[in-house]
Amino acid sequence: RALADAAGRDAFRAAARTRLRTVLGVVDERVDDAGVFLRDAPGQRVELAATDEWTAVAVSFPVLEGVQAEGIALVPGGAPPRAWVVAVPDCDWTPEAFAGLVADDGPAGAASRLPRALVAAGCGVFIPAILDRSADFSGNARVRFTNQPHREYAYRPAYELGRHPLGYEIQKILAAVDRIESLATPQRPALPVGVCGVGEGGRLALLAAACDERIDAALVCGSFGPREATWQEPIDRNVWRLLTTASDAEAAALVLPRALVIEAAVADAFTGPVPPAPGRGGGAAPGRIAPVPAGDFADETGQARAYAALHGAERGGFRGGGAGGKHDGGEKSEEITRELRTVEMDDDALIIDTGVMFPANDMLGIDLIIPDFRYLLEKKN
Repeated sequence: RALADAAGRDAFRAAARTRLRTVLGVVDERVDDAGVFLRDAPGQRVELAATDEWTAVAVSFPVLEGVQAEGIALVPGGAPPRAWVVAVPDCDWTPEAFAGLVADDGPAGAASRLPRALVAAGCGVFIPAILDRSADFSGNARVRFTNQPHREYAYRPAYELGRHPLGYEIQKILAAVDRIESLATPQRPALPVGVCGVGEGGRLALLAAACDERIDAALVCGSFGPREATWQEPIDRNVWRLLTTASDAEAAALVLPRALVIEAAVADAFTGPVPPAPGRGGGAAPGRIAPVPAGDFADETGQARAYAALHGAERGGFRGGGAGGKHDGGEKSEEITRELRTVEMDDDALIIDTGVMFPANDMLGIDLIIPDFRYLLEKKN
């Protein structure tokens, strides 16, 4: 009954967004610092890499008292950015790996093309560092070190205080949005802001966009699906009351009618705990992360559409999936090298990854095998 009219739907969505921020621990007031967004080492601009099209700059800024955001920004050359995107890597990728500054065959693999495709399209891109699942700093030299992954090591005390690593990392994304907004002047209006992520970063992108309506568009890769099996996953994915507050489908409905693209990409798997190294104690909780099965992905995206219709938040810009390649979460095959990935908003489409495959010995007269572009050709004009 509360959703019968526009006012009721708006009130329902506002209350749902407040509940989501509360269970995630996104409740603390961020540092009121509207300093220059591209700020790094004291007073100096640190360039990590540069091409004719963009420059990679080291970035650091305060988020909360005692919490600092660090990462890199890819800044397009020539004209000012047409938009800003916060691109969140999977938790075991550094910002440099996600940006492809390590190597194309680095930890992020083909996903490293995404930030570079965005900056080549004229967007400024901020890539924050997030907690990984190594255990190098999990402990205290005066007490002992443990095999708990960094995400779990931060999760345990945060849980006792009604906070969560997800909440702290969402605050980093929102602090970046604060600084992007601070770039606006009467002569230069505020730019559109998007968020995208892969794996753990995809989950953060979805939840950040659900929490904050200032984010105009979101791209979620390799992390969208049902959460009923969270008990099998690493303990840092346990969020008190999240499943009854906002499933992935309900979070997606809170993003809509803003632009939302959900891709069934294959993110990195994880199985833990890692046995303690010599001189370290144990104590890490077991958990595993596996690719989301295609059927579960389809069911959850269907639920997202249903919730969006209930909220009156349907939008033609909603996309789930990909084109021209394999997206079923199964074994990797040569077909993946022929993959075609697009980001779509209303009637516009941006190709962010198009692979090619070299022919087999029996394919005489063929130089390259390219993706199937019929999906895009059918939508031409």
